[in-house]
Amino acid sequence: MANLRVIKKDVIFLINEVISDCCTYMGLYPERNTDAVAKIIEDAIALGDATFDRINHCPKEGRKKYFKEVNDDFLKGVDKLFSRLSDENQNPSEATKSEVSEVVKEAKPAKKATPKKEKAPLAESVSEEEAPVQKASSKKAAPKAKKATSKKEE
Repeated sequence: MANLRVIKKDVIFLINEVISDCCTYMGLYPERNTDAVAKIIEDAIALGDATFDRINHCPKEGRKKYFKEVNDDFLKGVDKLFSRLSDENQNPSEATKSEVSEVVKEAKPAKKATPKKEKAPLAESVSEEEAPVQKASSKKAAPKAKKATSKKEE
């Protein structure tokens, strides 16, 4: 059996994953019903609190069986929360469906592909008069090499 610290970290991790997915969903689909997603977040927090209470108040005897039961119940609860979020994504509320259809109707059709333009003529065909003149100050001067002096030469 893992120690309680590891079990609690796992509970926190999975609850945070549910909340993170809910926030991502609300960020991707702000026009959809956020009340249902907020309810999923509330239920996730309640599940985490209930699981922590069960972990902290375990019986002295039969701990292994008790923690297996707590773990199974917790994982089933998290799975239900993810399923609810998935169902919300698959079947948005009726008001949201009508809003989405209005947005789709207002959207403009995609533009047809335009033919590619021909490439510009090569630089050789440009006369010297038309070519841009570079300023001498824009070029960087090469660093001067230092003379090596040695003690033997002195």
